[in-house]
Amino acid sequence: MEALLALMISFLLVAATASTGVRFRPDKWYVELNKPAWNPPNWLFPVAWSILYVMMAVAAWRIFLAEPMIIKWLALIFYL
Repeated sequence: MEALLALMISFLLVAATASTGVRFRPDKWYVELNKPAWNPPNWLFPVAWSILYVMMAVAAWRIFLAEPMIIKWLALIFYL
């Protein structure tokens, strides 16, 4: 039960962080940038960031489940 609660908290923290990307959209300056031809399409960024955020939440959860060590708590503090 504690592991599931930790996973939910991890996802909530990541979702709160990800919500800043929804709130603060790129301005006109970004749209007008002269981008290279190999620049990914705009629709790919939310997909890529969603995958990264899920992986970060799972990584933090796995660190939380690790054996108690000082490095575990330092890693979680650094993550937050």
